[in-house]
Amino acid sequence: MWPEPFGIVGIEAASVGLPAVAYSVGGIVDWLRPGISGELADGPDFAPAPLVEALARAFASPEHHRSLQLGAWRMAHEFSAERHLSRLVAWFEELATQK
Repeated sequence: MWPEPFGIVGIEAASVGLPAVAYSVGGIVDWLRPGISGELADGPDFAPAPLVEALARAFASPEHHRSLQLGAWRMAHEFSAERHLSRLVAWFEELATQK
């Protein structure tokens, strides 16, 4: 285990409504929104107890889990390939016009 720089698998899972539970390290904090698209486990040392606590929060009630599913799906659509490429092209165009 290591601090994943981005964690695309979480975005892929979210695109079909599967919320994530992950450690609060690396780039995961850029897309996993606690209580909205999943739950974060505290601590960079990958201890099992925080992960168990995050899983328990994710499954605390059917209503909360359903809310996480919807939040995950919504969040995943913020990371579409089209959106990424349009931002990247705009950034390159901006750089090309600078001296």
